[in-house]
Amino acid sequence: MNQLAENNIHSTSTDALSNVLQIFFKRIKLISVIVGSCAAAGLAIALLMKPVYFASSKIVVEKDFASEKAMLFGITPPNMYSQYDWMQPELETINSYPVAAQVVTELESALYKPSDHSSEIDSTTLLAERILSLRRALKLDNDKNSNVIEIGFEHHDPVVAAKVVEKVLKSYIAYRSQVHEEASSYTFFEKQTNITGEKISELEQRLADFKKSQELVSPQDHQNILVSKLADYEKSLTVVRTKRIGKEAKLSVIEGQLKDDQFINIPVIEASDSPSREKYIAKLKSDLLELEVEREQLLLVYTPEYEEVIAVEKKIAATRTKISSEIRQIYDQEMSSVKALAAEEAELNKAIREINHDIKKLAQQEYEYNQLNRGIDDNRDIYSMLVKQKEESRISMSKLEKDVKIKVISPAVVPTQPDKPNRKLIVLGLTMFGCVVAITLSLLMEFFNRTIETPEVLERSTGLTFLGSVREVRLNVN
Repeated sequence: MNQLAENNIHSTSTDALSNVLQIFFKRIKLISVIVGSCAAAGLAIALLMKPVYFASSKIVVEKDFASEKAMLFGITPPNMYSQYDWMQPELETINSYPVAAQVVTELESALYKPSDHSSEIDSTTLLAERILSLRRALKLDNDKNSNVIEIGFEHHDPVVAAKVVEKVLKSYIAYRSQVHEEASSYTFFEKQTNITGEKISELEQRLADFKKSQELVSPQDHQNILVSKLADYEKSLTVVRTKRIGKEAKLSVIEGQLKDDQFINIPVIEASDSPSREKYIAKLKSDLLELEVEREQLLLVYTPEYEEVIAVEKKIAATRTKISSEIRQIYDQEMSSVKALAAEEAELNKAIREINHDIKKLAQQEYEYNQLNRGIDDNRDIYSMLVKQKEESRISMSKLEKDVKIKVISPAVVPTQPDKPNRKLIVLGLTMFGCVVAITLSLLMEFFNRTIETPEVLERSTGLTFLGSVREVRLNVN
């Protein structure tokens, strides 16, 4: 029984395979047409599709987790999950709006061709749509537990694809530095340092011009010079004034003697202090005294009208005239000297007034000088503070750059082979699809076909033995 069952099963499988082969060869033309059509369609589609090139670049984002500090302070270092958990913000930064906007702005002419519809759309809306399209087209890949990021982009032009990837990478690095506060702080302090430096230069130039216009070196030194000059002038004025007053007093004495016609004593003055003039006046006084003695002796014997007495009187008068003349000359010379001293005193007073005016003016100059100098000192203090803070910010920014380093391990190159379409895969896929469709259609047609074409089919369908066949003959009734 078992042997009989096995024979029946084997016979059934053989018949099924035979039937399938019969159907295949029976519908070989239909199958060939469908498969050939699908293969031809696949080839046409593959040839008509524009080639798409894929350019990519790989970067390594390294972060220093300061394991030495963790060991020093007894902190548990981060595990692998937390180490690479910070990669997501980097991916978001690469695909951020500012980065895409920078790429679209600089490569707009290469990425997009001008169309008739672009003029109908607002430029802002068009730019936003292009930025969104670029962000969607940008392909970012980061394997799990890996700090390698692949940046890819597809385009019909291989050169444009490579340029987009390269520009995205550069824009990402530039924008990343702007995001951090340390970079903005460094830029702020650098700008303020330059502004303060320019202000210091301007104030120093104004101070130099002020010194030059006012002929001022230092207010304190200038004040010391003016005070010293004032003291010298006042001292000279005192000497001149004392000398003038002394001469005027002596001249008043001489003037009184001239009025009273007395020559008892002439004050010692510069004009009378000459040895020759002093001897000459002394001789005249001696002659006058002798003549007066002689006149007194004659008057004891003779009357005043006596001829010799009159002659002596004339000599006395002549001698007095000579003495008066000499004294008048001395008086006139001393009066000229007094006038010169008065003029000198007036000039000294004028100089003293000018110095006093300069001293008063110096107070205003000193105020302006101190204002400029104080402004320079204050700005120098601010400049030193800004330089210090800028240096601290630079160190912080350098530390940040050292904590996170971005290295390009695979730069973007112009692809030589298109990434899409895969013509072989398209042709093969459509050919396989045609085979499936053709076989399915053949089986369905055979399933719904009720005609008996072979004796075996008849015997299998009726269970009767086939004896023969009779051809159908159509008779003409007429």
